[in-house]
Amino acid sequence: MLPSIFKRHKLIGNPLLINFFSIIGLMVILSSCGDSPGVSFTVGGAVYGMTGSGMVLQNNNGDDKTISVNGYFVFATPVRNGATYSVTIKTQPSNPAQVCTVNNGSGTINTGVIGDVRVECVANSTSVTVDPSGKFAYASNYNFSNVSSYDIDQTNGKLFNETRVASGSNPSIVTLDPLGKFAYVSNINNGNISSYAIEIDGTLNPTIPSVVNAGTFPNPVTIDKTGKYAYVSNIVDKTIMAYTINQSTGALTFLNTVATDIFPIQVTIDPLNRFAYVVNIGSDTISPYIISTDGSLIAGTHVFSGVNPMSVTIDPTGKFVYVANAGSNNVSIYSIETDGALTPIKSVNAGTYPISLTIDPSGKFAYVTNVSSNNISVYTIGTDGSLTAGTAVATGTHPTPLAIDPSGKFAYVANVGSGNISVYTIGTNGSLTAGTAVTTGSYPNPVIIDPLGRFVYVSSTSDGTVWVYTINQSTGELTLQ
Repeated sequence: MLPSIFKRHKLIGNPLLINFFSIIGLMVILSSCGDSPGVSFTVGGAVYGMTGSGMVLQNNNGDDKTISVNGYFVFATPVRNGATYSVTIKTQPSNPAQVCTVNNGSGTINTGVIGDVRVECVANSTSVTVDPSGKFAYASNYNFSNVSSYDIDQTNGKLFNETRVASGSNPSIVTLDPLGKFAYVSNINNGNISSYAIEIDGTLNPTIPSVVNAGTFPNPVTIDKTGKYAYVSNIVDKTIMAYTINQSTGALTFLNTVATDIFPIQVTIDPLNRFAYVVNIGSDTISPYIISTDGSLIAGTHVFSGVNPMSVTIDPTGKFVYVANAGSNNVSIYSIETDGALTPIKSVNAGTYPISLTIDPSGKFAYVTNVSSNNISVYTIGTDGSLTAGTAVATGTHPTPLAIDPSGKFAYVANVGSGNISVYTIGTNGSLTAGTAVTTGSYPNPVIIDPLGRFVYVSSTSDGTVWVYTINQSTGELTLQ
């Protein structure tokens, strides 16, 4: 028998845009054909929303490419310049079964790499977003092109009083401004952003205008620390677009567009609100930007990271940047200069396929989630930003990014492959001690902790449910509600 609706609250939405798995860079391959040398180019793109495994892609009815995880893919056989390509799905994903479609899948090679093929899979749920007061929760409904709002029971964290408001097609994760006055979702297939004012009862009321244009395949919206400006990176366009936020209505007004590199991830802003950064998975680079006094962005110089950078994290002082590099199994460390430029310090080894780095509230310790080695690397942060490795701890299978409660005493990680949540207490030296893991839904998204550190929420991608737990304030153990 399924748990009650309050234990697993039903919603239908889109998964995290960037799942935490393998991404393969594109490359140009020079080849020869008999006695007539020529140039050939690779064909590839990215897979979004796949929660299971078993999908097989083909190019020109051959060159089978098995897809196990979301992210970049590239076919092994390059296609000669002037020839056609046609990407199709030979086998749909299973475990769980999904229906995926190909966009931008055919054309003619014209003296360049093809990297914008999009394979989109229908998925069920996105991570819950909790407002700063801890009273309301929000989730975007991917299949129905709308956004749900919920009241949160202040005793047990259960979600109730669901209401829905229209968005665009395939909305992404809900982003709230720092004061919890406004909400925003980027609509993946429309290439725009829906904006809402949050009423006193937590319901969403579309602003006027309610929609502004973004680029092609936008990432989730990022709001600056003052709540005055919004930013969205666009995967296909390789751009970031900046907007002002009307402080009375929440409506967005376009400011400017700046270039990124290949396959940008969601924008990250430094704690002092001076600079913005984005990692570019397809080009192994980081793009820095100055935030002008009017909120517009000024592009700096790209710097190289390790292979397949998956996330950028900035320390609480705003002095150092850390990048988890999935392809090279390490973390790159940079110092932030007065103009926002990044100066490489060094890199440190992580586990296999690191996808995120989390810093504890004190700024003394860092934790890296390693998807393929199924563990968490533990580090002490030096005054110079350096990372000194401690003892790694095991997780379940295919862990998602680590979440730390506001007190800095407890840590949690949802495990995609094993369908559970690993529980840890944090020692005074930053060490992690495993507690009792708890079961959650299949293919869970990352853990969300309410701002007051009372409740944990984990959405299940396979069946579109949210699992609610209370946190034992003494031990950190979780109890399903």
